[in-house]
Amino acid sequence: MPSKHRDLIHGLKAICSNKDTRKVLLFLVLNLLFMFVELFFGLLRGSLSLVSDAFHMFFDCTSLFLSMMAMFMSSKPPNARFSYGFGRIEVLAAYGNSLFLVCVASMLVVKAVARLLQPVAVSTDQLLLVAVLGLLVNLLGLVMIDADETDTESRKANIRGIFLHVLADSLGSVGVIASCILIRWRNWVWTDPVASLAIAGLLSHAVLPLLRSSYHVLSLHTPGGASRSFRQQLDSLPFTVPGVHTVVAAQIWPMEAGDAVGWVRLRGAGPDVMYAVKEELASSVREDRIIVEVAT
Repeated sequence: MPSKHRDLIHGLKAICSNKDTRKVLLFLVLNLLFMFVELFFGLLRGSLSLVSDAFHMFFDCTSLFLSMMAMFMSSKPPNARFSYGFGRIEVLAAYGNSLFLVCVASMLVVKAVARLLQPVAVSTDQLLLVAVLGLLVNLLGLVMIDADETDTESRKANIRGIFLHVLADSLGSVGVIASCILIRWRNWVWTDPVASLAIAGLLSHAVLPLLRSSYHVLSLHTPGGASRSFRQQLDSLPFTVPGVHTVVAAQIWPMEAGDAVGWVRLRGAGPDVMYAVKEELASSVREDRIIVEVAT
C-alpha cells in the first residue's frame, strides 16, 4: 500500500478515535449529504434559492473541515521544529471561524438595509421546506457539538467557533421560516430584512468575544491582571528568594488560552535559586512553563 494511502487511513482512524473530531466528522458528512440533495433538486427544478443555499453549505463544510483538522493537528505531540506543540492551531481555527462570522453578519446588515430601502418580492414556495430541513440538520449539530470540562482552553475556543457557526445557520433558518410564514399569510415583505438584522445583531454579540479572545492569544497579549501580578512577583524576588540579587529581564506571554509561558534572567548565587524562583512565580506561570537564567 502506498505511503500516502497509509497516512490517509491512519489519519481517519485517529479522527474517528477522538470523540470531538468524530462528532465534527459525522456532522460534516451530514452537511455534505444535505448540500448535495439541495444542489440536485435545485438544478433539477431550476431553483436559484436551493442552489445558492447549497453553495452556502459548501462554505460551512469547508469551515467544519478546517476546524476538524485543527483538532487533529493539535493532538500531535511536540517535535524538534514545534517544541511548544500545536495547541495554537485550534486558536487559529477559532479566530478564522469568528472572523468569517463577523463578515457574514456585516453582509447580512448590508443586504437587509438594501432590502428595506428597495423591497423585493420573495417567493416562499421552496424556501420554507429548505429552511425547515436546514433547521433540523443544524439543531442536530448543536446537540452533537459541545465541549467537555476536561478539554483545553484552545479546544474549547475551537469548538465554540464551530458551535457559533452552526448556531448562525440555525438562526438563519428560524428567520427564514418566520419571514416565510408572515409573507405568505400577511404579505409582510419587510419581515425578511428585519429578521436578517436581528440575526446579524445576535450573531455579532455572540462571536465578538471569541474573536477578541482568540486574537489576544495569537498576538501574544498578556491580560493586564496576570501581567501586573507577574511584575509584582518579579519585583519582590530579591526580598523573598535568598540568593537573588537583581532581575535583569523578564517576559510573560500566553502559550494558549489559560496557559502562560515565562522567561526570567536574573543575577544571583546559590544552587537552588532557579527552583526557588520557579516556585515563587508558580501562581502566574506553571513551573514547567518558565525558563530561569541565572547569571552570577
